[in-house]
Amino acid sequence: MRLATWVDWNSSSITLENTTADLSWNVWTTIIPATPITPSQNGTYQYPVIEETDEQKAKARQQAAEYRERETQRVREQEQVKIRATELLRDHLTRHQKRQLDQNGHFTVLGSEGRRYRIERNTHGNVYCLRRKGNRWEPTENLCIQPGGVPAEDSHLAQKLMIETDEKAFRQIANIRTLIH
Repeated sequence: MRLATWVDWNSSSITLENTTADLSWNVWTTIIPATPITPSQNGTYQYPVIEETDEQKAKARQQAAEYRERETQRVREQEQVKIRATELLRDHLTRHQKRQLDQNGHFTVLGSEGRRYRIERNTHGNVYCLRRKGNRWEPTENLCIQPGGVPAEDSHLAQKLMIETDEKAFRQIANIRTLIH
């Protein structure tokens, strides 16, 4: 058994490639609490590290490879979902709204009760109620209404449709913050 410092545990010397999570958890919960820990001469604390067998190392490498493959697949699927959500949103935008989104990262929507809103690309607190001030529109309220677990573009479409068809319900559900000007 060799000794490792806290720095070892937080560096690349201890990874999924050369240890297993179960073994590391066992070290941290069983061996370390039972081991008297004293500072070394340079002031760092030394913790025991259990050397793994070749079989354990091979298992850890296999687990790491499987994890990387699952993660790569998950990322690919998320990219496809985002592409489909973007296409669906754009199918429901007017030419003017598409141009606004492309150029400014937001688009405006006229609510069913006559208010004008700006929907921005971000996901939370991304809706602003606007009022005309001179020759421009300025935000007076920040509204937050976010369906969970969906791509941002699907959320933007849901916000747009609700504002256009039932602005009153949208405002009742949303968290509204008045902006001071």
